[in-house]
Amino acid sequence: MTNISTCSRRNIYLENSTWFLTGMLMIYLFVAYNSSGYNNADEHFQIVEFANYKMGRTPESDLAWEFNAKIRSGIQPAVCYILMRLASWFGCNDPYAFAFFLRAVTAVGSIFIIRFFIRSYIHEVEFKYRCIYVLSSYLIWFLPYINVRFSSESWSGLFILLSLAIIKQDMRGKVKNLAYLLGLVSGVAILFRYQSAILVFGLFLWFFFMSGRDVVFLLKTALVILAVLMIGFTIDYWLYGEFCFTLYNYFQVNLIQDVASQYGILPWYEVIFYIIFSPGPIGIFLFAGLILLVFKKFNDPIFWAVIPFLVVHAIIPHKELRFLFPLANLIPIVLVLSYQQIARHTGVFKVVSLMVVVILSIYNVAGIICVALRPAGNGKIAVAQFIHRKYKNQKVILNCTEGINPYSDWAFPKDRFYAHELVKVNEIATIWQPRFYINTTERKSLLLISNDDITGPRTLDLLREQHYVLVFQNVSNLVQTLTLFYDRELNNKVLYLYEFKP
Repeated sequence: MTNISTCSRRNIYLENSTWFLTGMLMIYLFVAYNSSGYNNADEHFQIVEFANYKMGRTPESDLAWEFNAKIRSGIQPAVCYILMRLASWFGCNDPYAFAFFLRAVTAVGSIFIIRFFIRSYIHEVEFKYRCIYVLSSYLIWFLPYINVRFSSESWSGLFILLSLAIIKQDMRGKVKNLAYLLGLVSGVAILFRYQSAILVFGLFLWFFFMSGRDVVFLLKTALVILAVLMIGFTIDYWLYGEFCFTLYNYFQVNLIQDVASQYGILPWYEVIFYIIFSPGPIGIFLFAGLILLVFKKFNDPIFWAVIPFLVVHAIIPHKELRFLFPLANLIPIVLVLSYQQIARHTGVFKVVSLMVVVILSIYNVAGIICVALRPAGNGKIAVAQFIHRKYKNQKVILNCTEGINPYSDWAFPKDRFYAHELVKVNEIATIWQPRFYINTTERKSLLLISNDDITGPRTLDLLREQHYVLVFQNVSNLVQTLTLFYDRELNNKVLYLYEFKP
């Protein structure tokens, strides 16, 4: 443990160092730059395309069904719209540059909110573990990826993190007018993602049963939250052009009418599987640590917020891993606090744990390399971005196998934000069909295939015979190799772009 202790003695300087903070920011911006595209379609079609509609660039008929159902809060499309106007004012109309700008703004906000949370909880961590806590708060392998997403999950999660930090600061007597400040931040978290109301409800329970606060305090906080929601009501009018109660519509459509279940249902215990398996090897430690701390740190507001949130998501039939993203930044404090709880009661644990920490650190470095060097989600937008930059002013015919068209995921809604008017797409069933490509002298001829289309050396021979040369792949060979160690299924999303060169 000598190295850990030595690092810890430098922790205070490290966390307050401008160089350290700048380094973390550079890492996050690097991830943001390479993480082109979106993790989930909602991140794009229900935020960016909504803002694009308000800019007059996306017809209402091409928007996702959620727009006509009026179930999405207008706050994040409004933020996106303001940033679009700002970017246009500075002459930036490149969709890929603007998408990076959105991720960069998120990254900067994430760094400073995480830093504030670290400072709020640092006194809960024993001095010898503080360095690990600080580093892991920024650099557990999936955190940079989540914390650069311009998505409702990430933004709402950051404001919940800020709420918890404010509460912790108040417990140390460093916050004035807590009811107003907490109500404001919590209300904004709810506006970004309505499910965060469950987390806020858990915090209300903690205040009522554990903090000693009176009912007047809770009423003040609730009134501020209500005022924030009313502001959101006004923003919704701006987005939809009529007064509508999107919060009510959301729960009416997704829970009462159960429309969400049309996108798949999973058993209640899938939430447990998400916690154990999705973070990689640390998952089992996270799950065990969460159970331990519920009993050992029952008085901490984190667990009063998290447990109801997990229970409700276990009950709701439709589940996705991204629904738990708002909790991602709480993982480092859970791991560190549970570690020190166990370490206090066993000596052998220290020797074994050091070996585990070394192994997990190696795994974590590989994970960071992967998320830092690969595009987001299915990786198709990275291909569209490459075409946009390399063949920007050229007419292009893009031959591609079915299901990987980078300009369209579905017939509806349509992707207008990334649309390229000079690119004509020709979808084919297989490159083995006779004359699988369209090739004209008027357009640059490209071919896009996935790794599933490359069945062996004969495929590569065919491409060479047809004079197609590889010019881009969305995931490097190094990242594909590293991915095998933590999620081999991600390699199913590798795309290869070839150019016809006679």
